[in-house]
Amino acid sequence: SAYQVNFYSNQYVLRGKSRGLASQSGLFFLNDSEMSNQLFTSRNEKESIYDKGLIDEFRNSILFTNWKNHNTLDIIHLRGQHIDYAKRYPSDFAVFGESHVQDPSLSKEERNIVAQYDNAVLYNDMILESIISMLEDEIVVVIFVADHGNEVFDELHIHGRLFTSPTKSIAKNEYEIPMWIWCSNEYKRLNPQIAKNAMNAVNKPFLIDDIPQVLCYLAGIKSNYLRNERNILSPKYTIKQRIIWDSVDYDQLFSQ
Repeated sequence: SAYQVNFYSNQYVLRGKSRGLASQSGLFFLNDSEMSNQLFTSRNEKESIYDKGLIDEFRNSILFTNWKNHNTLDIIHLRGQHIDYAKRYPSDFAVFGESHVQDPSLSKEERNIVAQYDNAVLYNDMILESIISMLEDEIVVVIFVADHGNEVFDELHIHGRLFTSPTKSIAKNEYEIPMWIWCSNEYKRLNPQIAKNAMNAVNKPFLIDDIPQVLCYLAGIKSNYLRNERNILSPKYTIKQRIIWDSVDYDQLFSQ
């Protein structure tokens, strides 16, 4: 059956204007009005200062629409922990300060940056928990995946991202990202094999290039473009070469 596709983003908002497909500022195809109308049933019209505002909008759409009567794909695109970290959480989440960072190689300002990043992580964890809490009684699967990592004075004395050919350190900190799949109890009851397949996939290497393969499998969508060997929830999934930065073999980089 048909799906409603709802897009909630705290980074990309149409603002009533068509955007070019190749904007280097990030306003790419998601902000092209014509394409957006073909991709999404609905989307939010304004950004929120913090991600909780976006989640509140998602909650309202569940409460005040016929959301439960449709098959839906809800894409929630958070601002997350992007620089400037101190702007990613309200003051009541300023739990950590520079005194909590015990690294003598860092200046006071740098320790503050690490603490602000930790506060942003804490806030992001709260946001994700709130999504799970509002959906736990529904028949639902939640997939979380980050788009990239950040350097925060780890092996390298920098914070942010390096847009250069990755070393082993850069690959670990910027390309190795968290991903998890959560199934509600009712979904697990109705789909025990899928839930089992998800548990069996926990330690399998994966590229987020193949997230569409997973989503179509969960949605029961059939297509000639779908391949079981690219779907991490399929028993036929095959671990493939993971290429980053166009030509760098991620696994080979770590075997050196």
